[in-house]
Amino acid sequence: MLKVFTSNLAYCRFAAVVSKKVAPKAVVRNRLKRFIFNFLKERAGSMISNDYLLILSPGANELTKEELLKELELVFGF
Repeated sequence: MLKVFTSNLAYCRFAAVVSKKVAPKAVVRNRLKRFIFNFLKERAGSMISNDYLLILSPGANELTKEELLKELELVFGF
């Protein structure tokens, strides 16, 4: 789920929530967050300057990197 908040700043801010229901181990949750932030870092220049909150659903842990990348592209509209 993606929530977008308007911002008066000249840059984008991102947050990702990965709960224990998604991945019980912290190592896996942190790996998912790193993947998401690397994805967003590459595409932040083409985004409107807002605040973005991405909340991962249970089951996101079982996706491969390619599947997760496709889902992120769909959610953010790239």
